[in-house]
Amino acid sequence: MDIAQEKAFYSELVHITSKAAKFDRDDVSLLLAALRVGTPLSKVLEIVPGINPGSIRGAYEKLDEARMGSLDAWIRIESDLSNTSDKKCMSKMRKVFPLAYEKLNSCIGDEKELKVEMQQIVDSMNRVRELSTSLEAIIKRHNPKDPVAIKIGTELFNPYNPGIYGNSFYTPDRVSSLSPIRVRDLLNDLRSA
Repeated sequence: MDIAQEKAFYSELVHITSKAAKFDRDDVSLLLAALRVGTPLSKVLEIVPGINPGSIRGAYEKLDEARMGSLDAWIRIESDLSNTSDKKCMSKMRKVFPLAYEKLNSCIGDEKELKVEMQQIVDSMNRVRELSTSLEAIIKRHNPKDPVAIKIGTELFNPYNPGIYGNSFYTPDRVSSLSPIRVRDLLNDLRSA
């Protein structure tokens, strides 16, 4: 799903539920499968009538909150390298950007090296963002069942190899673009959800 489709999916969840409910890993799996293949919520509810929409909403909200927390930490670090000494900030950023964390953490104490490493990370993130944006634009021009769209879709997300969404420098702009490893890392913080 693109951002607009994901927002519509979430809006429908909010519309049919009074609040987010406790969720488990099955709810997360169902949510991510639906988002990744672009299944509208109404169709999910039709196919899997026993699910609790509140639990799906809970899973979505917790994943999105954790994703945004990690991105916010990244922005704080990118805008002020002194935040690399903030362990809480670095730990949050690590959930979505573990390679950036390792690269920056190895330079702490050497301001010049830290600046060089940060620029390399930002350049890599920009290249991956440009690639993902262009591939997503191509997919939008095709029917979802078109072989071209399917091929490009597997370049973006493939559970058997990282794909673009699994690239260490990819910045996930929505829940549906979180790789399985990033979901796992984000859920480690959410065991009590």
